[in-house]
Amino acid sequence: MTDRKSRKLTVVIHDEGDDGLWAEVREMPGLFVTGDDLAEVQEALTEAITLYLSDDDKPAHVTLLGDPEPMDSVTVTSQQVAVC
Repeated sequence: MTDRKSRKLTVVIHDEGDDGLWAEVREMPGLFVTGDDLAEVQEALTEAITLYLSDDDKPAHVTLLGDPEPMDSVTVTSQQVAVC
């Protein structure tokens, strides 16, 4: 049986206009992703967080849970993530 843990991560999404979006995860230094729209950014976040949390002996499986919750501005969101 797989142990599922969840945690909230602070994702900052930057809108670069015609150049698309890029996002960073505050709790994971150096983790940045890009995309043309929010759906692409979320897909890239799932892959990047998975790689960030995985190691050779224990791969992580990450699922973004629900929609991001806006916080103090349009570009700062809190995203619930399940890791197993």
